[in-house]
Amino acid sequence: MRKLWQVVFLISLISTITSDTNPGMKSLVTQRAIDYAIQVGKDIAERELQSLDIPDVSGSASIGPIGDVYYELQGMRITSFSLSDPLVLFDEGVGMGIRIDVLDIETSGYWYVKYLFISDSGSFDLTAKNIVLSVVVQIGMDSTGRLSLAYISCGSSVGDLGITFHGGASWLYNLFSDTIDQRIREELYRKLCPTVNEKINEIESQLQRMKVTFQLDPTVVLEFPLIKPPLIQNTSIELDIKGEWYSTAHHQEPPFTPHPFKLPMENNFMLYFGLSAFSINSAAFAYFSAGVLKFSVTDEMVPKSSPIRLTTNSFGVFIPELPKRYPNMSMQILLLAREPPLTKVHADNITESVFGIAKMFVVLPDKTLAPAFALEINSSFRIDLSVSDQKLCGSIKLTSFNLSLSSSEVGPFQTKSMEKIFWLGLQIAVLPKVNEKLKSGFPIPEFQGISLVNPLLRVNQDFLMFATDVKYRSQSAAE
Repeated sequence: MRKLWQVVFLISLISTITSDTNPGMKSLVTQRAIDYAIQVGKDIAERELQSLDIPDVSGSASIGPIGDVYYELQGMRITSFSLSDPLVLFDEGVGMGIRIDVLDIETSGYWYVKYLFISDSGSFDLTAKNIVLSVVVQIGMDSTGRLSLAYISCGSSVGDLGITFHGGASWLYNLFSDTIDQRIREELYRKLCPTVNEKINEIESQLQRMKVTFQLDPTVVLEFPLIKPPLIQNTSIELDIKGEWYSTAHHQEPPFTPHPFKLPMENNFMLYFGLSAFSINSAAFAYFSAGVLKFSVTDEMVPKSSPIRLTTNSFGVFIPELPKRYPNMSMQILLLAREPPLTKVHADNITESVFGIAKMFVVLPDKTLAPAFALEINSSFRIDLSVSDQKLCGSIKLTSFNLSLSSSEVGPFQTKSMEKIFWLGLQIAVLPKVNEKLKSGFPIPEFQGISLVNPLLRVNQDFLMFATDVKYRSQSAAE
């Protein structure tokens, strides 16, 4: 029955996993998700019950004139069963209430009896009806920001239970079957709730081993512990997640804080996930702090169709003094961010502002670099995102582009004409290729047999919302 309990919480754990007042990420799991997880768990439990090992039962009973009779029930296996849909409801402010009704279980096995100097054996059939198990589980947060589970209460009851012996002197042993019925009933009471507690503790141990950081690359790491205990309401559980990126070299807080946001429960999806502009900008700040937002451009990297080459003669159109000092020489650009990129999330669209500087160098005959001039670059883009055919798609549009002279070793010059050429180059050569890739989209992956159904991406003020239903496919079904 282990997987039954694990799958009950499976969908809840997908989104798991901050200590600011407001979160950088949010996740919300609805009753529909829990109901679906329970159905999946039921299917798994039904398969596992077919091969469930039932421990032997032994004891003694007193039978009128015969006296004490020692008995053993061995080799028990389930021949049929009927398991109703488990009922799982959110217990507001606490966690979950779980009720499982096992309507009927029929088992068969072998019996062995010994009294005085006589031994006897045969087979038996055992029927148990209306077994009910009710459990309350507390869902909380531990000191490390991990999700936690705790066993609060458990109750069980067994309705009708009967055993019939076959073979040997079974007519005699059927006379004291009530005694064995009671013994089995006591064994069920003794085992059911402790077994549930054991399984909950196993899940809790797994939660304690879950990571609350993710290192994307050698430069940055995402911290995603919970920042407060889960908010448990009548129809959902909401998780506030830190969702902040840091440089692996400098664990530095950004000069901005997250704004509050609330996930709208549109169209009654199973799962909702919110990604704030704060989280996106913390990633940009982490990369900027790490000093990796820079790269060099050489003439070999410029498209052959470009009318502007990285040579002093080509740039002489804009800076006449340059080819006079360095006739017909190659050039190299060092592009770097002078501030972290800034993402603003508005209703229905995203804007991205980039603040850079282009340091231009002349490649001298001895391969050393001579500084020529530096340009400040301020640009902004509009980004549109959507989900289509299980792919994340989008488009990007250049909305502004400005060049200004920061410093020059070849005298002052105007940048407007250069600005127009670069604007045109971005519009004609760069953005169409980017948009072609964004239009084709990036497939949304499956996670351990869980695929997304009818996912929706919504751009709201200050955050992105991703909502979806899910479908679980077991390994056996996949094979």
